[in-house]
Amino acid sequence: MDDPARAVSVDAVAAFLPYRAGHRPALLLEVRTTVSMDAGQGERVDRAAGWLLEHGLHLVATAGDQVQAAPGWAVHLHGDSGLRVTGPIGAFYDGDLQADPAWRRAVTTQGRCLLLVGTGLSLDQVPDSLQEALDRVDAVAGQGRLAGALVAVQSR
Repeated sequence: MDDPARAVSVDAVAAFLPYRAGHRPALLLEVRTTVSMDAGQGERVDRAAGWLLEHGLHLVATAGDQVQAAPGWAVHLHGDSGLRVTGPIGAFYDGDLQADPAWRRAVTTQGRCLLLVGTGLSLDQVPDSLQEALDRVDAVAGQGRLAGALVAVQSR
């Protein structure tokens, strides 16, 4: 699997996640796959997470983690609901995003957002609470299947 984004579908959700003294606009992408490979000595490695790390994103331990920038990654918003996420080798996601207008204003004003990408986030299931959503993100992070970075946002 050379490029998980081209091999599987990706779901996208816009959210505000708690971070230090406030909230940070985040874009969560779920790579809908569970492909793993043998890392030796009975350990398995999530191939999608490995690919993301190889292409400039960083391993994330929890939803509130401090993350670094990832050169070559960007979020492009177009029209009322268009979203394109690009990485160092081109388009990673190209589709729709239903986002609250406050989220769109925040990311375009700041010019960046937190990008979190993982497998097993269950973005297709509406959480009962913010805590449940954070628990899902933290569970995936704890399994070493969440990568992220601060990325540039462009709007047209």
